[in-house]
Amino acid sequence: MTSIETIEARTESSPLRTIEFDKVSDFKLRPGTFIYHIKGEGLPIYLFGKFTQVGSPLMVFGQGMVARDQVQLPRFQRMNWAPAFPENMLIINDPTLFLADDVTLGWLLGTHENYIMPKIAEVVRRARDQLDIADSNILFYGTSAGGFGSLMLSTQFENSAVFVNNPQTNVLKFRRGGVARLLQVAFHGLNREEAAKRYGARLSYVEALRQGAKLPRLYYLQNFLDEDHYEDQLLPLMAEAKFSAKGKSGTHLERQFIVDLYIDEKTLHNPLGLTRMQACMDIVREWIRIERD
Repeated sequence: MTSIETIEARTESSPLRTIEFDKVSDFKLRPGTFIYHIKGEGLPIYLFGKFTQVGSPLMVFGQGMVARDQVQLPRFQRMNWAPAFPENMLIINDPTLFLADDVTLGWLLGTHENYIMPKIAEVVRRARDQLDIADSNILFYGTSAGGFGSLMLSTQFENSAVFVNNPQTNVLKFRRGGVARLLQVAFHGLNREEAAKRYGARLSYVEALRQGAKLPRLYYLQNFLDEDHYEDQLLPLMAEAKFSAKGKSGTHLERQFIVDLYIDEKTLHNPLGLTRMQACMDIVREWIRIERD
């Protein structure tokens, strides 16, 4: 049964109504702008949704690091960007963050027993069907951990597109903290080596490609001075993408995998802002364009 309550959307000055569902199978978009809360999936699923028009593309934003000592959950990063885009929009609050008050990065991993990413994918599928669009009209966008989540979600939507900025492609190669804590609270304290053996394709997008996932149309925006992400995350993905494309008909990496390198000494790993993102969207938008009769 669906009920409606009001909560404060903490990235805006005014509150938004929250629409609650008992489980993912109940999820339904409502025209307008709302917070959606799905309660019965082990971890609470919260999404910000902007539903503008049936038949228009859908943008799905992932979630990067959250400073838990500064903000409360749910947290919808870049919610203030919503008016800048004509597309329908979903912004994910990673349910993994609810595991503990000091979990700042979740990568849509959930727990050993409850992998949350497929449930988020099911929400996106239901939104897609209600919008009457194809997988090719979906764009997953994210930075850092949100970029990893976007890449992994794309494996569930074969013809979708992805736009990432300084993402992780392998969680276990992330050097900046958060991995050990997540493995402790969500994966029974496994070390990185054992986690890689047991959950390789869940923790590494590169490994998912090795195991048969299809590379989406991918726009990869990377700060060359963000050295560990360039070396540990981008280069292995490029190598695997090239290897996977060998001998496969219909694969044109030059058209479907765009690597956009830039140099910014101030931002380093921090993502670029709305202006640069919108400039890149001139290319990406062609990938998700609705074909009109």
